Amino acid sequence: MTMILATQTRKTVTPEELFSQKIYWLNQLSEELPETNFITDYVRPVFSSGRNKLITFDFPAELSEAIICLTKRSDFSIYLLLLSAISILLQKYTGTNDVILGSPVYQTGDFEGLINKVVPLRFNVMSQLTFKDLLLQVKDTTIGAYSHCHYLFDELVYSLKLPHSQNRCPIFDIAVLLENIHNLNDIESLNNDITVSFRVDEKSISGKINYNDFLFKKETIKQIVKQYVTVVQQVIENGYIKLSDIDFLEESEKQQILEDFNDNAKIYPVNQTIHHLFEKQVEQTPSKVASVFADTQLTYRELNEQANQLARLLIELGLKKGEFVAILKERDTNFLLAILAILKAGGVYVPIDSTYPSERIRYMLSDSEVKFLLTDSSFFSSLTDLIEERSQLRCAIGLDEQQNNGAIA
Repeated sequence: MTMILATQTRKTVTPEELFSQKIYWLNQLSEELPETNFITDYVRPVFSSGRNKLITFDFPAELSEAIICLTKRSDFSIYLLLLSAISILLQKYTGTNDVILGSPVYQTGDFEGLINKVVPLRFNVMSQLTFKDLLLQVKDTTIGAYSHCHYLFDELVYSLKLPHSQNRCPIFDIAVLLENIHNLNDIESLNNDITVSFRVDEKSISGKINYNDFLFKKETIKQIVKQYVTVVQQVIENGYIKLSDIDFLEESEKQQILEDFNDNAKIYPVNQTIHHLFEKQVEQTPSKVASVFADTQLTYRELNEQANQLARLLIELGLKKGEFVAILKERDTNFLLAILAILKAGGVYVPIDSTYPSERIRYMLSDSEVKFLLTDSSFFSSLTDLIEERSQLRCAIGLDEQQNNGAIA
């Protein structure tokens, strides 16, 4: 397979060539960028955790040999096939045809001095396409991206006027690479959620998934691997299969979704409050785990005791029945604790997503007429800018410092 390689350094690219490459990327990425990702298990934290975990897997021997044979042992062709299969799985997950992924630049020979080493790849994964159609599109898009790799990634982000976020990569959430032709180190500083890397040996293909465990459970990533292998098997068996006919779920998963998950009819005592029902559960299973977030676990007894402590503090500070209490923080154990405490104290909780723009948070704090705010101490410094003059807010409480008298006027 013919391949255009990025062998020039930034120093050898003329201003005219750089301008041409800028136009190429603006055309590729001018429309609103999709959020191409798998379904997360946890709400995205405000700041990047910087903590990833790794799982490894191997393709079945027969499947590995079939891929290697079909691609005539071309590393680049293998990469295109594996990349296309991931695009299909992501299209199934997201329900949108617009898929964007990250890729290191194809590396061969002496690359010393090459400044830009990562490019975004944007595909139109339409369900009426055959796999071969998609594969050709992925090939053209990837070669085009590699041929225009000298326009700096940071300059591209600036040109597109994309917001800089401390908790994610600005263009793509998932990067895909083949270690035989790519350098894994080129991806490590990008702050993306998932990096899928493959390795081709003589007769086998293996994979690694480096994932943000503040967003995904290990079990979820393992399930994604199974589903991905299922997709690869189908496209290897029939290269002309329509994308709409590709099924990534096993029969047991279909059974679970269609029947087990939908068998959810329950009878609840409508004359009892949520916090009273919770307290009954505390009496029945005080030592059972009630809440899990990252490495933090609380039993029903511990969660109830901490919620009672916070509820008493709210009452002592003057919370009246039916008054609104805002919760401004990322979703974690303390968020659940805050909800229980407000209900126990007779208040009404108003959840505010901490990732909202400042203007939106300011409006919600004012319009909802909240009297109290439960937050983290890290937000205290910005409260002055978030609270309008007409706000009725009387007190803010730092949940992470509650035991150290974290209330401030």
